[in-house]
Amino acid sequence: MDKNAYKALNTTSHKNISFELTEVVKSTSKGSGIYEIATKGNLTINGVKKTIPLTITLKENGNTINLNGSTSFNMTEYKVEPPTAIFGTVTTGDKLTIKFKTVLNN
Repeated sequence: MDKNAYKALNTTSHKNISFELTEVVKSTSKGSGIYEIATKGNLTINGVKKTIPLTITLKENGNTINLNGSTSFNMTEYKVEPPTAIFGTVTTGDKLTIKFKTVLNN
């Protein structure tokens, strides 16, 4: 199924999925060095760029900062046809969730 997903995402022409942060809307302290940050930014998939909201959880731990978040959307919004296999008998849904975890060390 991986080959079919790469083909559906048109990775020969658009190798990367990218998110460009454009605005921090709100930051809320949850205590103990944990913050919830509401942002907006441009998500680009298959050469299609859309502005999306993205909530990021930031956790400070000494000299380390952990950033976590996720977003869900329909692949067809980015001109991606949900991949299929075995002559269309195996299909995926349209909804896709991207999750990320980033660790920053000082």
